[in-house]
Amino acid sequence: MQQFAVFCLVGLFSALVDLGSLQLLLWLELPQYLSVTAGFFMGLGVNLVLHARLTYVTTLNAANSTRYCLVVLLNYLLTLACVTLSENLLAHYLPGKLVALALAALLGFTLGKHWIFKTKPSYPELR
Repeated sequence: MQQFAVFCLVGLFSALVDLGSLQLLLWLELPQYLSVTAGFFMGLGVNLVLHARLTYVTTLNAANSTRYCLVVLLNYLLTLACVTLSENLLAHYLPGKLVALALAALLGFTLGKHWIFKTKPSYPELR
């Protein structure tokens, strides 16, 4: 339960980095599409590093970074599917987006623990 709380706090902080970066870049008069993109990737980078270090207490490497990016892509596709279904069934995107946020959080936490940042067990050396 404590690990899930850390996961949620890291997610919240990452969202603040995303939104804060977006607002700062807009204030600096960068085009909106560049500000949104830069904010997104800054939040994503912070999210990856903090989850590795704080949530799952492991070392960041190419393998778990790649798996992380695959889960981000999976969550994006899940979000599109939920929003599309919601628009078709309820004529509004918001219920689908809210469901997608919850599903993405649960999926991200579970895959983070059991696949993205899973470490191989270490065995004592045989002499």
